[in-house]
Amino acid sequence: MPVPTKPFDLVRAIEREKAERTMFNLSSRNWRAFVQPAFIPRWSIVPFRKAATKSIPPAIHGIYTFVIDPGVCSHPKSSFIAYVGKADRMTIRARFQSYLRDKKKLKRPQITYLLNKYARHLEFCFFAVPQAHPIGIIEDALIAALDPPFNRDQPAEVSLIRRGLT
Repeated sequence: MPVPTKPFDLVRAIEREKAERTMFNLSSRNWRAFVQPAFIPRWSIVPFRKAATKSIPPAIHGIYTFVIDPGVCSHPKSSFIAYVGKADRMTIRARFQSYLRDKKKLKRPQITYLLNKYARHLEFCFFAVPQAHPIGIIEDALIAALDPPFNRDQPAEVSLIRRGLT
């Protein structure tokens, strides 16, 4: 990208750049407030591609995230958690498959945008939640701690504050 030399070129360059950005909210206070589940999550990571479906065990329920990995210089720590979800009524594999279908729908615009805009950079991360543990409480805690930009439904304490910021 050439360096703008005129004010109008600068404005256009900034507008193009703004159109490419997704804002992430970072709050170390929220990270410190996160209460770890009573078990140690064992995260698995698969690329968000149809071919990865068979890599996901067929009968587990739990928590999943969509992670954007820019893949710049193979840096191991440059990913962004974009969405946190739960698979309690359906399995994680079935939920993964539903997102593959949702990629072509306009039902949830923010999810359609995420799945298509970052298609080449998306990873699907997940862990099984043992039956005795409440999946919804773990999901709410992760959303509150991480404030992922594509989650619209948030715990009340996060939602109220976030709406006040805009």
